[in-house]
Amino acid sequence: MKQVLAYLLLFTLPLFAWAADTIVWYHSDFPPISILSGPDKQTGAADQWEAYIRSRMPQFQHDLAEANTLRTLEEIKHRDNVCNPAMIKTPTREKNALFSDRIIDLLPNGLITLQSRLASIRPYMNENGELRLSELLASHKFRVGVASGRSFGTTIDSLLQAENARSFVVPFAASDIFLSGFTRMANRQSMDAVIGYAVELSFAARRIGRDPSQYVFLPIAEDTSLLAGHISCSRSPLGEKAIAQINEIIRTGGAEAALKAYRAWLPPEIRSYYDDQRKGVGKTHN
Repeated sequence: MKQVLAYLLLFTLPLFAWAADTIVWYHSDFPPISILSGPDKQTGAADQWEAYIRSRMPQFQHDLAEANTLRTLEEIKHRDNVCNPAMIKTPTREKNALFSDRIIDLLPNGLITLQSRLASIRPYMNENGELRLSELLASHKFRVGVASGRSFGTTIDSLLQAENARSFVVPFAASDIFLSGFTRMANRQSMDAVIGYAVELSFAARRIGRDPSQYVFLPIAEDTSLLAGHISCSRSPLGEKAIAQINEIIRTGGAEAALKAYRAWLPPEIRSYYDDQRKGVGKTHN
């Protein structure tokens, strides 16, 4: 009898393991949406909602991999079992990837600066506390840092590239995308503000040992539409199977888990603004 059981264990169990569908989750290092290293590793907003999703998909085997966005999109295009927990849907990406229902609404990029500079910036803000970036840049009084090669969306990019603004836009090259610019701004080195996401403020301040309350995030009046975050998977039968279950999880608690994880990284003073923006969620991008 023992020999029979040993025989079954030897040959039957591996077959179940081999037969399991495997999803490879690709992550980009984009803190605090996804954090791949350091003391906050795997505590990013998308890290948390992905873990929630994976825990409710036990019929799949889940592997993790690291890659930038371009590499991830190539893997989704050429492999049938790749997923990413946080992707903005575009027509070009939809040619090769399937997208889940919206799992999270993200604040667009804004201006981040020191609280001590807020008084001098107020003349360029509207009644909703949003910054009129075109007017700020046209004043030629403030130098705004931007990561070289980073896109902030069509509207903001066009404002930064305007002829009368270029000499007051300070590009900086850094593999960390945001932290280096934030550090220079925080230390008052060649720039008065930096463009980035609200969640980047809290993470960057903590990383350099500063109190996040010393800084302020200002939404940009010219671009206030929330960005819809989705989970993307390979356009394949396995991807379809995964997306179908992911959508069910999103409807039954996944969206709430994502909101909690994302909102926790927002600076406290911007959370009420975010909540107000979410009330008009039907006006956001899908």
